[in-house]
Amino acid sequence: MQTLDELSGLAHQQTSDSKKNVNLPKEAFLYQRQGPWPQPSPRNPKGEAPAVLRLPRKEKEEWKKKIGRRYVKNMWTYWPKALHYAYKHKGLHKISDEDFNHYLGAGVFSKFLIKGLSDQKKAIFNDFLPLDHNEREYYIIDFSLMSFTKPFEGIYATGTIVVFEKVNNVLEAKLIYVDQFEGDKKIVQPTDADLWSIAKVYAMQGAAYKLILSEHALLHFPFDCINAISKSSLPINTIVLQLLLPHFEHTLVLNKVVLNSTASPVENDQKFPYSGFLGDGDGQRSLVACAYSGIEGNDSYNGYHYSKEIEKFDSPYYTFLLEYYNVIKKFVTEVVNVISDEELLIIKEWAGHINQWLPTFTSADEILLKDNLIQEITMIIWDVSVAHSADHHSFAQVPSYMVPLRVRVNPKEVHNNEIDWENGMTIKDMFRYRMEREMFFKPTNVSTLYNTKYNFEKTNYSESTKKYLKDLNDIFIRELSEVETRLKQKNVPVFIPLKEIARSIQY
Repeated sequence: MQTLDELSGLAHQQTSDSKKNVNLPKEAFLYQRQGPWPQPSPRNPKGEAPAVLRLPRKEKEEWKKKIGRRYVKNMWTYWPKALHYAYKHKGLHKISDEDFNHYLGAGVFSKFLIKGLSDQKKAIFNDFLPLDHNEREYYIIDFSLMSFTKPFEGIYATGTIVVFEKVNNVLEAKLIYVDQFEGDKKIVQPTDADLWSIAKVYAMQGAAYKLILSEHALLHFPFDCINAISKSSLPINTIVLQLLLPHFEHTLVLNKVVLNSTASPVENDQKFPYSGFLGDGDGQRSLVACAYSGIEGNDSYNGYHYSKEIEKFDSPYYTFLLEYYNVIKKFVTEVVNVISDEELLIIKEWAGHINQWLPTFTSADEILLKDNLIQEITMIIWDVSVAHSADHHSFAQVPSYMVPLRVRVNPKEVHNNEIDWENGMTIKDMFRYRMEREMFFKPTNVSTLYNTKYNFEKTNYSESTKKYLKDLNDIFIRELSEVETRLKQKNVPVFIPLKEIARSIQY
């Protein structure tokens, strides 16, 4: 059986039947030159990614059939299980130091880790750091974005910053800054008993919101303009469009609904049983803006800069993501090496359109260097499949009572009053949370990465090239199946099984 490396030598022997055609007919394009196309976000042009609002009817109908109906079904059938869970886990729960360190230091939330203490963070924690702190290995996670939420009456949130020290190669939380703790006790440590316990709860609440509504949103929305421009500017018979299309399924409609529908969980309209966030829609949307535009004066929030490279962080979660990234890049490299000079001219125009909306996307001239094109396509496929699915699956594995969406303990009063853990989260709060988790957070796949078949037979290349591309597709699927074995050999957790990775953003 041939491998990608064995096949790569054949690439340069293939000849393309593609011919340059400046004035292609509208029938050469997926939607006959009728869009879709990005525009500035109507809700927050400077604080959110470009939006795609005018969508093809076919895509809307497909989404309604394969995804929208599931939402309706879940809303009417899942509530008994949600209610049972809410009764079983009523109240606000303490989280052990071991679990806190594990979920923030090694799991999905570890993607927020920042190595080292900046001068800004040292100024905050300086009085609590040991004299030899410069010789120790520190990390921080900054949940200051929670200060921008707008909670309903009786519900609370506060910005937090957690300081970890790496001890025997394991991260241990040492300090937590709680913005709304009053007086000189804004910084707590493990010896502070209940204050430490409730500080961990606020931090885990921050972790949930930073993932769901802030950082994870960057996997969703900035890629909409790439999705739309690809479908509208790349002819059907190009390799690059056929390579991308499976990874664009259902996403434009989903993201439009999330950002613009009054029934969206982001709007958090309390007439819907799945509305479990802590406040009104403007508060939720402000967290998206924190990731996209940054937070002025906070060196942990510098705004979104589209990158064609995977961002490195020190965690098993990164190792897991990188393994899949490398397999995808190997496949994409072999496919891109087949692309003809004629198609590259079309790709040049494509990149120019995208660069206008995502200025850090490779420019029209630079995309002609195939290494740049390889990186861009690898990032797109990896982002909307592995990175997106892994976030959802990993978050769904964390017990909901450990990452509360609502906290009914006022951080300004915890110093003077005994903490009411029993009433810190109501049954209704947890019920809404579980409904929301089932409908929107937990993965529900329509199509998966491991059985993706690319329609390279539609490309305008020779039959031998088409066969070569099909062989590459088969090898790619096989090499994806080998990743879990390598991860286990390296003692890296499998954060999501391959067969549960969606090939596009479908939830």
